[in-house]
Amino acid sequence: MKTFAFDPNARSVQVEVTVLSAVLLRRLGCDLANPVGRTRIRAATGSVVVPLVRLPLVAALDRARPDFVVAANEFPVGVETDGLLGLDFLRGRILRLDFARGRMSLQSPSWWRFWR
Repeated sequence: MKTFAFDPNARSVQVEVTVLSAVLLRRLGCDLANPVGRTRIRAATGSVVVPLVRLPLVAALDRARPDFVVAANEFPVGVETDGLLGLDFLRGRILRLDFARGRMSLQSPSWWRFWR
C-alpha cells in the first residue's frame, strides 16, 4: 500500500496531473529516461519539467484508472508521500471529506446514474 497526499488548501500548488515519486516509479521498473512525454508542474518548490510515464493501473480511494499516465517527480527530502493525486484522477467524481471520521472517499455523481 502506498501513501498519496491530498491538500485541499494548496493555493500555491496546481496539481492537474497525478504525480508519483520518481523513486517509487523506478522501483516499479519504469524507465524514466524514455518517457511517453513531458509536462511542466508547479509545486511549492517551484516549476519544473518532469517525465510522463504510462502505468497499467493506478488505484486509490477504491477507484482504479487503467492505462493511466502520471508525472514522475523527485520529492524533497522529508516529504513522506509516494505521490499527489491530481485532478486527472479526481475529475468527474465527488470527493467527500469526512473530518469527523478522518476519511476521504471518491464516488460517482448520483446525477450520472439518472442519465444511464
